[in-house]
Amino acid sequence: MRVYDDDTTIDDKLSCDQLSLVCDCGHSCGVAWAHWSREMKFTPLRRLRPRMACQRCGKRNPTIIIHEYGDGGQMRVAWRWPKA
Repeated sequence: MRVYDDDTTIDDKLSCDQLSLVCDCGHSCGVAWAHWSREMKFTPLRRLRPRMACQRCGKRNPTIIIHEYGDGGQMRVAWRWPKA
């Protein structure tokens, strides 16, 4: 299991792990981070959070989650911001 720190950037994420955003309204989506600028790729995800907005309701500050494959191939939460 990979341990992600509070200053995790998209560049720190393992290629097999998945990044998603979850809004308070219940909407969840994956992130097309390959389109991000170089500066954004090296900025801690927790600092980018205020810039992110829900595609459904427009609310900002979604929960950021990195999922990884666990035992048996099932996805599990490896990191989340804000911490639960």
